[in-house]
Amino acid sequence: MRKLIQKRQKVFQMVQNKKHARKAAKSRRKKYAHTKTSAASRVFAELAADVHYTKAIELGIANRSAIAAQLCKKLKLPPLAVKIAVTRWAQDQQKQGARMAQRTSKVLSRSAIRLQDDVSVLVLENNPQAHRAVFALQDERMLSVVVSFTSMTLIGPTESIAAVQKKLSNHALKTLEGLCLLQLSSTEEIEEVPGVYAAVLDALARKGINVLESSSCYTDTNIVVRRSDAVKAFEALEEACGKGMQKQSGR
Repeated sequence: MRKLIQKRQKVFQMVQNKKHARKAAKSRRKKYAHTKTSAASRVFAELAADVHYTKAIELGIANRSAIAAQLCKKLKLPPLAVKIAVTRWAQDQQKQGARMAQRTSKVLSRSAIRLQDDVSVLVLENNPQAHRAVFALQDERMLSVVVSFTSMTLIGPTESIAAVQKKLSNHALKTLEGLCLLQLSSTEEIEEVPGVYAAVLDALARKGINVLESSSCYTDTNIVVRRSDAVKAFEALEEACGKGMQKQSGR
């Protein structure tokens, strides 16, 4: 009799457990029913929008479980679905990052750096009179002329910039002197490979070097830094390119 009672109690408990499981599943479905798009899509979008997540995952230093826990709380999605999505996205990003790094390194390794000393920068108003005057210059040698909606930036030897400033003093907004120009000359591949310019700026930023002006023309990238940072900047780019570079002084 006792065994029969115990058996009935066990069956009853199993039935109750199944009911509880069905009720819990129904509750979870109801809780996440508002999410029309897939959990993975929402997680991918959230990760892609945060540069810190992206960088940490690309470098392989991210705590995926911690990221999943944060996103689970923020997006109100099932924990397991979020964790799977984070893991999948991280694997894809690391593969993509490795491919991009390889292509970027290839372009940089085929580039040459020239260092131009005694450079100045002149920023002018961009109005019809100043515009015509700048593009009518024949006697002064400019290294770079960049035109935006509101201003024009001229980069050149200090002597040439001083002469232009004298002619166009009424339109001058700012002058910077005592600078150096780093010119990165690459192959045509640079036009097809994303991330090269970012890698150059990142190499300088890691050394605490501030870029005052920058421009690009075809396969050349021009970067203006303070003279006190010139050697350090050259060495930083030399290290990024992974080989000895050609150095040319403007003096």
